[in-house]
Amino acid sequence: HHQNGSLVPRVSLEDRRVDFFAAKDLAPGDELTFDYGEAYWLGSAGAPSPESDARAFELGRMAEWRSGSAAPPGPQPVLATSLGELADLDSIEDQAEARRALLRTLEFLGAQRSATGELEVPTTLTDPGAPGLRLWPDEAPFAALREACEVLLRQIEA
Repeated sequence: HHQNGSLVPRVSLEDRRVDFFAAKDLAPGDELTFDYGEAYWLGSAGAPSPESDARAFELGRMAEWRSGSAAPPGPQPVLATSLGELADLDSIEDQAEARRALLRTLEFLGAQRSATGELEVPTTLTDPGAPGLRLWPDEAPFAALREACEVLLRQIEA
């Protein structure tokens, strides 16, 4: 990490990728660093070294975020943690964003990406050894993603 890093990250949510670009001319042997951002430090238990960052990170702001009395900067990722919130996702007009919200929900509920990129979705929250679903995140029918979310959320609310 460095407040004035030698790299600039560009995040593509659509491609699920981070690309790094040189922020200045680099010579062989130069250290490659980038700014993790304030939210990273305020949400972690650590702090950057004074040599790499001159900003002040106020723990009071982090406590406000965790208590809900203030929101951290930037848009909050959308996901469902209840059946009511899952119903709210139905109102998202942008289909790509709705798909991302369902995928975040499944990952929140224990789905994991395999080495091949498939999403391994549990079918039950009570038996980790139970067979799950294997879905390709970008190809799975929207209805299948939503149904998998609903099955798991129903188990939580039962």
